[in-house]
Amino acid sequence: MFINFLWPVILTATLTASIANNSTRKKLWIGAFFTVDISDGGWSSAGVLPAVEMAIEDVNNSTILQDYELHMEWRDTKCKRGYGIRQLVDLLELPSDKSPIMLIGGGCSVGTEATAEVSHFWNLIQIAFSANSMYLSEQDRYPLLFRTCYTESIGNPARIAILKRYGWKNVATVYQNEGLFTLTAIHLREMLDKNNFTVISSENLAKDPTFQILNLKQKDARIIIGMFYSAMARKVFCRAYKEGMYGARYLWLIPGWFSDQWWNITDTDCTPAQIKLAAGNYIAIMESTWSTDPRLTINRQTAAELTERYFKRVDATPYTRNEYSVFGYDAVWAVAQTLDKAIPVLRAQGRMLEDFRFNDSSMSALFKSILQGLHYQGMSGEIMFNSKGDRIGSAIVKQLQGDREVKIGTYDSIHGTLILDGPSKLIWQDGAIPVDRMVVKLKLVSVSASLFIVITLFCSIGILLALGFLAFNIHYRERRFIRMSSPRMNSITVIGCIIIYFAALLSGLDGKYLSEDQYSTLCQVKLWTLSVGFTLAYGAMFSKTWRVHVIFLRRIERRSIRDHQLYGIVIALLAVDTALLAAWQVLNPFIRAIKYLPIEKDENGFEAVRPYIEYCSCDHVMEWKGVILAYKGLLLILGAFLAWETRNVTIPALNDSRNIGVSVYTVVLSCVVGLPVVLVVKDMPDFTYGLGACVCIICTTITLCLMFIPKFSLSVNQKKRAPHFKHPAAQPNMLKSFQ
Repeated sequence: MFINFLWPVILTATLTASIANNSTRKKLWIGAFFTVDISDGGWSSAGVLPAVEMAIEDVNNSTILQDYELHMEWRDTKCKRGYGIRQLVDLLELPSDKSPIMLIGGGCSVGTEATAEVSHFWNLIQIAFSANSMYLSEQDRYPLLFRTCYTESIGNPARIAILKRYGWKNVATVYQNEGLFTLTAIHLREMLDKNNFTVISSENLAKDPTFQILNLKQKDARIIIGMFYSAMARKVFCRAYKEGMYGARYLWLIPGWFSDQWWNITDTDCTPAQIKLAAGNYIAIMESTWSTDPRLTINRQTAAELTERYFKRVDATPYTRNEYSVFGYDAVWAVAQTLDKAIPVLRAQGRMLEDFRFNDSSMSALFKSILQGLHYQGMSGEIMFNSKGDRIGSAIVKQLQGDREVKIGTYDSIHGTLILDGPSKLIWQDGAIPVDRMVVKLKLVSVSASLFIVITLFCSIGILLALGFLAFNIHYRERRFIRMSSPRMNSITVIGCIIIYFAALLSGLDGKYLSEDQYSTLCQVKLWTLSVGFTLAYGAMFSKTWRVHVIFLRRIERRSIRDHQLYGIVIALLAVDTALLAAWQVLNPFIRAIKYLPIEKDENGFEAVRPYIEYCSCDHVMEWKGVILAYKGLLLILGAFLAWETRNVTIPALNDSRNIGVSVYTVVLSCVVGLPVVLVVKDMPDFTYGLGACVCIICTTITLCLMFIPKFSLSVNQKKRAPHFKHPAAQPNMLKSFQ
């Protein structure tokens, strides 16, 4: 009974003492800025307000600032520069008993830039909790600004690390023309250049992103880094959808601080589903917010416990949950610790916190030095500041999976490491990691093996046939029907034909069998073999026809023309060949060249095949070919003329002029038809090689057959015929001219 009687008395006394204690505590006011009304655009930080209020209550119920009690006077900047200045002035005009000792917030980067640029003139420390702009790191303009949130630039090292992880070397950037993004984009470009990335395009967005998206599409950008607000993001992805820039080949890296399901707002002429489709499985990067650190915070509660309290508190308000609430909570504690640590220093100077005035630069400097040395565990994790007042910490990496963003990793900016939770947590459309550009595989379009084998077979048969004729010519060289046709010149013709067969065979070798250096060497070999082979084969026939023409058709006194004179003609022709080819090789070497054919793309756009062909070329190639062809063509024309002139001279045992004439006509006709095609058409190696080889094989084989089959027939039949002259100028004693 006695205890029951005393309990109300004790409780009443305790409450009375608590009320008396609170009433004796001095009030310290902090000014705060939020962005609540964003009807004209911007980013809302309204959800941070309940967290700030919760932090003030926790500070007032803690053991720090025991003689003081924090209070807040807040204003809505509407995320506007001019309006933010007006709200700062409004706070500065408050009665002296409510004058702020410090400022927190800014609501968004635009509002923070406006207030922090002038608040230092009143010696007010400002701690921002939702302003990421890199401009705010400029100490000359914002000397008294600190941030418990991270600067937007913290995402840049994370972006670089992700690009490196997946081997993406070609990227594009597109950023909104706002202070928050412009400097971040410049900083990102510097980092990309420093790390040897190729920036395909860098697009600046104002209002309508149509032109920028078209430019990205034209340049085939696949990995795109976007820096913009969610309203602009909807415009960007709407235009990307209309241009067909979506699917497995595209990946976007965008800010991670958009509101949940930001695509569901209908402020474009695309449906939310279309915008989400264009966004794909984007990767979002933002500063670390909801901490999972199990350690106790400065409030002696874990981050998870504080988060649970915040959720209950914000859900009871008209505001929505905001990830930046953790930074707002930590900003209040940064203010409280700074003020608490300043008390003994001021006391030693005979001063107190409530003595602060807007012209008190010494107390402001004290607050700044204390803030720069702060290091504590907050709701958002471990908190410390660098010399610019920026938060040092980590960034989180998320990916859109289904209808929500899922955390897939963390970037530690202190140690510069990217830690992914596991590759299996990432989802790629079509199950394949996107590529930064279409993978173009080079494919040599070479002579088909079957055609090469066929040509090789025919060339081999031709060579064997030529060797047989050569053996026949040597074996029967003393017989009159062979001896009178100049067997040595016949042998030279056969050797020239064999060389031409080899030239036709060599023309089928390409990069499939040879290295680049070997191919260049082959170019020279083919040029020399074909030219020398032609000169030997045709030169010998030409010289024999010339002899017949001189002996039987010239109206002047005739004299004997021996074989050594014919050798002289062939040697002279070879000398011209050697001089021209040597000059060509020294001045403009005939080497390997490549011609690329149109790209062949696959259906998905991941890979493409770029066919190419190899051929021999050099500087001034057409001029050199023109000289060689003019020289050879002149010989062909002269040979055709001599063959026509001696067409009626028929001495089978002595003269091959008729057969040589047919051979010359065949060569001329084949060259006229085939040579232009071979010189012009390079895109079809099989056709070019097949046509060129066939011209060589057919002309060479016809020449050999017309020259030796009649002789072989005479040898078989063993028929001996007396010379018969149809031409009236022919005389029997002219046979001596062949001896």
